[in-house]
Amino acid sequence: GNVSQEVNLPVGNGKQTFKWLANAAAYLFVHVGIRDGMHISSRNRKYYQMPCNTQLLPKNVYTEDTPFLHPDDVINQNLKEGTKVFVELYDK
Repeated sequence: GNVSQEVNLPVGNGKQTFKWLANAAAYLFVHVGIRDGMHISSRNRKYYQMPCNTQLLPKNVYTEDTPFLHPDDVINQNLKEGTKVFVELYDK
């Protein structure tokens, strides 16, 4: 099933690209997930632990209003401060 985790990822002045943001989010998702586990949305709220060999890569980056953010675009040129960004990942 789908697993989701919300992480707060400070980007400073936002001069990084969405590719950087997606890779940083993937790194945090895997490393925080391996250390702390994550919850799967379900009736029973089962606890999920990722295998240590998980290699997740970014698949899509978007906001509620923008269905696709180009990897080479700069964050502060496209989003306002505090905008929630979603990063979809896939297992390599």
